[in-house]
Amino acid sequence: MQADVEHMFAIRSLQSRIRRLWAEGGTLPNQDNMLKCRRTEIRAELDQWKAMIPFVSSTVDGSMNYHPLAMLKMYNCSVCCLYQHETYVPSIADYTVLLSADFEL
Repeated sequence: MQADVEHMFAIRSLQSRIRRLWAEGGTLPNQDNMLKCRRTEIRAELDQWKAMIPFVSSTVDGSMNYHPLAMLKMYNCSVCCLYQHETYVPSIADYTVLLSADFEL
């Protein structure tokens, strides 16, 4: 499989984990620490995914699927989804990501 295809599969997998995180989040009591830990793990994986964009993105075939900006939007959307149900005070870096995602949409 090509690197760009694998990279897009990885973000889709992370998005699926985010959806499962919030779907399972309210099922058991006293899961705040577990949710926070899983959210932190997913955020770290999202940041690793973002760091790989320059190495796997492609503008050669004319498709927007693997364009660097399209991949960056996938990252931004995933971060927004990760924090959508959370009462979380973002850091300055988190605010920057959220504001840039909102501005680009």
